Amino acid sequence: MNHLSTYRLDITTLSPVHIGTGQAYDTNGYVIDGDTLHHFDTAAAMTALSAADRDKLLALVSRGGSDALLREMQRFFHDRRETLMAHATLRLPVLQGVADQYHRRIGQVANREDDGRQVINRLAVERNAYDPVSNRPVLYGSSLKGAMRTAVLDHYNEGREAFENKGLHEFQGRILRYREDNRLQLERDPFRLVQIADAAWSPCDDLPAGEVLFAVNRKRAPVTDQHGNLRPSRAENLYQTLECVPGSRFRAFAASLVVQDVGHLPDASRSKLPAADRRFGIDALIDHCNAFYRPILERELAQLGERGYVDRRWARTLGNLLSGPLGAALDRRRAFLLRVGRHSGAESVTLNGVRKIRIMQGGGQPAVERAEPLTWWLAASDEKQRTDLLPFGWLLVEVSRLDQAAGDWPELREALAPNLERLRTWVAQRKAEDQRLAEQRERALAGQAAAAARAAEAARLAEQEAQLAAERASARAAMSEQQRAIEDFRELFEKARSRGAHQPGSEFDTRRLVFFKAALEWSDPAERNGAAALLRETIAWSGWPGKKERKQEFRDWLGHLETS
Repeated sequence: MNHLSTYRLDITTLSPVHIGTGQAYDTNGYVIDGDTLHHFDTAAAMTALSAADRDKLLALVSRGGSDALLREMQRFFHDRRETLMAHATLRLPVLQGVADQYHRRIGQVANREDDGRQVINRLAVERNAYDPVSNRPVLYGSSLKGAMRTAVLDHYNEGREAFENKGLHEFQGRILRYREDNRLQLERDPFRLVQIADAAWSPCDDLPAGEVLFAVNRKRAPVTDQHGNLRPSRAENLYQTLECVPGSRFRAFAASLVVQDVGHLPDASRSKLPAADRRFGIDALIDHCNAFYRPILERELAQLGERGYVDRRWARTLGNLLSGPLGAALDRRRAFLLRVGRHSGAESVTLNGVRKIRIMQGGGQPAVERAEPLTWWLAASDEKQRTDLLPFGWLLVEVSRLDQAAGDWPELREALAPNLERLRTWVAQRKAEDQRLAEQRERALAGQAAAAARAAEAARLAEQEAQLAAERASARAAMSEQQRAIEDFRELFEKARSRGAHQPGSEFDTRRLVFFKAALEWSDPAERNGAAALLRETIAWSGWPGKKERKQEFRDWLGHLETS
């Protein structure tokens, strides 16, 4: 009998999701052109840049890390974006406000501190969790399991307050019954029987896997002054720039979930197993998640609508789904809701009855604790935006047996499709641009290959010339003084001849006369004949001297050299 129940999870993103990694795209590794972020690595940049630009970049890097240098580096890459874009390893759509802010601030000072110090625009984009092999987003199994754990804990806690203050395991160990007599027995944690893999990217379309947007902070209740007038909140100036998996992506991820049944194990092992009343199968897990997350989602939709923050089309779509096919699927345990990642909201990561949110007070007043947060973090195109916003982190998880194909769900797919119109537009606009950049990259690579081939050939010729020079030097060392004189004059003759026709009265004629007279003094017949033969070559090229008496003198000297 198989005591492991394995399920396939097909995960749809209902709203933008960002799971942090501690990594970021910085302006030394990306450029924004139009509505697209082009990410490149250092190796690609060095390949793409010209030799002069590489030298300039190395000179910049060697100067140290001042703010002025950072601004110069930003401008350096931005000014060369056309070259770098062709070598990008990843391209992401960028919402309009993010692109506008980048172009306003790149290479500029953001503002100044009170003491006059400049604050540099770093313009980092926090990166979403991704698979380093495929460069595609991933939902960590630990994130999914943590969200499930919160729902299960809330179910068993039943809204009671916590009295422990020694850490999570003190409270959770009591609720899940793996703490006895103030001793933790982690092997009795019921989630030890649940394994969930990282959810891999597996959409059924060619739309982008991520987009860059702002996370903005918005007050849940209006802030007014003593006269009842709306008062700007400093918290609403806060924002972050995030890479997110877009919302409304139908079955964007797939994972596997395994639940182990230990009911068959002998009584002797019971002390090492989770308590019988804390074990759960897939049906109970689905019920607990929906019981916890569905009211949060419905309440958030209503509250965001009341404040006028939420994207009305998105909210209407989700509301219709919850009251229709999605709600029915949740009731039938075909699917369940989860909330994961950054800015999921305090209600989604803490338990009812236990929740205590520390609120800092201004004016030196002590912090207070509340059961509800005062703000939302919402996804936006512009940092000042107050409408058409989206909450973060909502997932719909469909459950099916691993050996069964997930049935089609056209109502869900078609209901979410209108929310993806901007991504489809981006893909359509990118096709021609991507083709142009691909051709530009191929030309650049072909040019680099040709340059490398020319450099290799030049190196080969230089090596060959060096070898010949070494051979000539070795041969010259073995020559007599007269033989070296012949070789020196032959080299002079070859240079003169390579310059074109003979010029009477040139330096060559003077040097030839000197060589002629020196050769007449040599005693070795072979060396004299060698000099004569070389002199006859020069005469064949230049002709005999123009003056009658010098022409005869040359003939007499040659006869003397050759007959001695």
